[in-house]
Amino acid sequence: MKKYAIVAALFVLATVGSWIVIGTVGVTVPASAPPPARAAQSGAPTAEEVMFVTMMIDHHQQAVRMGEILASAPDVPHRVGNLAEKMQVAQAGEIGDSQKWLAAWAAAAETTGGAHGGHGSSATANSGPATMTMKGMIGPEGFAELEAATGVEAAKVFLRLMIEHHVGAIETAGEITGSLSNPWVVSFAQHLVTEQSIEVASMRRMAESLG
Repeated sequence: MKKYAIVAALFVLATVGSWIVIGTVGVTVPASAPPPARAAQSGAPTAEEVMFVTMMIDHHQQAVRMGEILASAPDVPHRVGNLAEKMQVAQAGEIGDSQKWLAAWAAAAETTGGAHGGHGSSATANSGPATMTMKGMIGPEGFAELEAATGVEAAKVFLRLMIEHHVGAIETAGEITGSLSNPWVVSFAQHLVTEQSIEVASMRRMAESLG
């Protein structure tokens, strides 16, 4: 799999409770619900950053749905079911955090009149012209295949689809990383690449063990 540098030169990332600390930029931003004032302080996101976060919400929602489908399938191997449940919980949490940040950016932009953070326009205004392709999205046929499967076969289908899904997210994050400036989006992209790369490796081992 193609490897990506997370961010050049870089940010030392540490997670403590609900806080993400980004060492070299000297900014500490909460991973969960940010007040508008803190969102403004962190800097207005660019149009590309807003689109990335918005598209990752849709991407994560697919992963949550796949986990729900697998949970309803009978006789799924426990280790695959457990992994799917953990990913489902984690990605649902990230969806909530992302939605809160988008809302806080919009509120901060209204408070400051749409010009803050050095970008000269609000998060809402910035979100218009950017274009981006979200890789790894699963089509209706993939969901239909997963819904029809049971037992070990359901586990195999889930792992195949989720590996494809994760790899797409990693590639998308890797492509945008070099142009990121907002501290929260930087930390989010870093976490996504690191966490999902680990999960891909784990899922590939599981898939091999299932034959």
